[in-house]
Amino acid sequence: MSESEKPWSREAQARRRAEVAAHCREVLRPHLMADGKRADDVLAHNWDTEDRLRAWAALAFLQGDAADGALGNALIRSVVVSGGIDRGEGVWPICEFELLPCINACYRYADRLETETRQMVKEWVGRSLQPLTTRDSHFMGYNDNFPIMSTHVLILGGQLAGRKESVKQGRANLLELRSLLTRRGTPSEFGVGYWTHRLEPIAGIASDAEDDEIRRVAVAIEERLWAEVVFNWHPVLKHQGGASARGMGPESVQTILHMYHVFGREVELAGLDHWSALDGPGLARRQRAYGLEPKTVDTYMLAYANGFAHDEYHVPDRLAQFMYHKPYPFNYSATAEVGPWTDRFYHTPGSDGKSVLHVKPDAPFYAGHSVVLRTHFRPHFVLGSSSTQFYCGSISRPWHLQYARRDRAENLSDLGNWECRYVINDKPVGKEATYWDSPDHARQAGGPVYPAGWDEGRSFILQHEGATLCLTRPKYREHWAVTSLRQDVALSQHFGSCGQIHLGNHHLANRVGESQHSETIFINEETVFIAFRPLVGRFLGREVAIRIREENRYLVLSFYNYRGPARSMTAYEMAYLGNGFVCEVAEAGDYGSFDEFCKTMLAAEVLDDTHHGARTVRYARDELELAMAIDPVMEHIIFATINGRARPEPQLAATGIECQTLPFLGHDQEQRGKTNLSWAKPIHERPDGQVILDYKKVWRP
Repeated sequence: MSESEKPWSREAQARRRAEVAAHCREVLRPHLMADGKRADDVLAHNWDTEDRLRAWAALAFLQGDAADGALGNALIRSVVVSGGIDRGEGVWPICEFELLPCINACYRYADRLETETRQMVKEWVGRSLQPLTTRDSHFMGYNDNFPIMSTHVLILGGQLAGRKESVKQGRANLLELRSLLTRRGTPSEFGVGYWTHRLEPIAGIASDAEDDEIRRVAVAIEERLWAEVVFNWHPVLKHQGGASARGMGPESVQTILHMYHVFGREVELAGLDHWSALDGPGLARRQRAYGLEPKTVDTYMLAYANGFAHDEYHVPDRLAQFMYHKPYPFNYSATAEVGPWTDRFYHTPGSDGKSVLHVKPDAPFYAGHSVVLRTHFRPHFVLGSSSTQFYCGSISRPWHLQYARRDRAENLSDLGNWECRYVINDKPVGKEATYWDSPDHARQAGGPVYPAGWDEGRSFILQHEGATLCLTRPKYREHWAVTSLRQDVALSQHFGSCGQIHLGNHHLANRVGESQHSETIFINEETVFIAFRPLVGRFLGREVAIRIREENRYLVLSFYNYRGPARSMTAYEMAYLGNGFVCEVAEAGDYGSFDEFCKTMLAAEVLDDTHHGARTVRYARDELELAMAIDPVMEHIIFATINGRARPEPQLAATGIECQTLPFLGHDQEQRGKTNLSWAKPIHERPDGQVILDYKKVWRP
């Protein structure tokens, strides 16, 4: 394939970049005044409240005609005025989401920036560089998008403001990320999540850094970040598979424009083009699935897509091919690391309008740990999991099943999308609910933007190809008045309904049923067969063990640990209430019939035992045995075996490619993580424990 024929080539990206920007201008322009403020009520409310939306959109207007350019300048100035204001304590608020696109405007569209705009950005950047040298800007196992954006601001913002020390600190951050990718397969914020906010800053550094070494390292890091994206992309489903540190929407439409910009129409569903996230037939259904009013323009996804699409990306040919074709079965495996976390701090609104900090003394701590990721691809489905969750796990997606109901998926109705969560006190699926941190205060509400809701449990998962063993238990939340404890596995039916369902030997013609026993649930989607075997290790009392129902456009399978009168529970009682499931997914062609699949699954045996506090579960059938033992209180996986052998934990592995040839995974000294940097050292700590770095003493002379 010649360079001009590659959909991911530099020239092809440039054409689509201009197209995305033009569409952004066309949709937004009629609803904006010359100063960037809304002219009507059609734009989603977050246009006024999120500065980053206006900053991303400004990049599109700077590519238009003179009037558009003036509007782009006005938008950037509005962001600087809002983001650069002194809050009264002499502290300049820093948000990389807003700084980064303003800096990029100075590099990409310098000839379109007015003198006043450029000067305002330079002054704002100059004030913002020092705070970005704290430990919050380092790679410590949390939201990698923020330290990556900080690195971008330090390097490119440092160049813009003439601060060599900041560029040097940004280089140190970049090499720290290289060290992370030398010991792990993927960043801590794994999966679909915010991967766009990781790739865009690194691609910008690779394009605009003045230092040759910084550019070279950034290009190599970008290759590793693209590896995760392309290895988790299913060419038939046209969707990102696998587990995710952050749960996304029912169909993850926010990736459509991003994928289109880099890889072209070939990665889109035949009947669902790249504008479908924003306009066209079916928009109302998609918006309601996200909790939005159909009459509004969703400024977030539109501006967000443009913010990603203004850059040029450097995708190696050998990786790009996996976006279009994969050898089946295809397996992806990687490791990641997660820092420790706690639910003990939360805020509530005060009478003076300021938030009030609360400390919950008996809240659990979640230990830092490493994560094993698995994704298994077959022609019609992709099944992915993470061995544990991303810190508190409330919005993570540790288990994810997607499949196509037809050989050639042409619409969202052809796709199935399953996720799981643990639920305390019967919160609805796919609808906003209140989550309590104490009997007096609700911390936050989680709506359908996280399709199955907030996860109130902890999951431990072992996967071998199309089989997963998932052990869960409730978190110590809302323990003072517990009326229900259940594990949910939910299928989004916003666009298409589930196929044939059996509960044990009974066919559920109307997709509703229940049982007092833990029976296996079988699902026939014509192209794939699915079996769910509930694992309710211990329960307190319940009138039903399994309930299958349809709720808010979801098909929900619920496995109960408790359902009854309100009761108070201790942390240990909740930790030892084991739940979970075994899920097996197979191509329909692997079996002679659906009945044969059901018989094979029914022949499986399960041992679920708790002894001396450890829960051990073994699942065995034919030539497959999955076994795992966990400490549910300390949240350790004691052992995990596949057919009697310890599960493999490769740093990074994918079918059809020698991953040791990817950057930082080889055997030469540089790729082993030699960084030649002096680590930033804390000078003192504030009373609240936050580490403060002396900006002038970060680097040894």
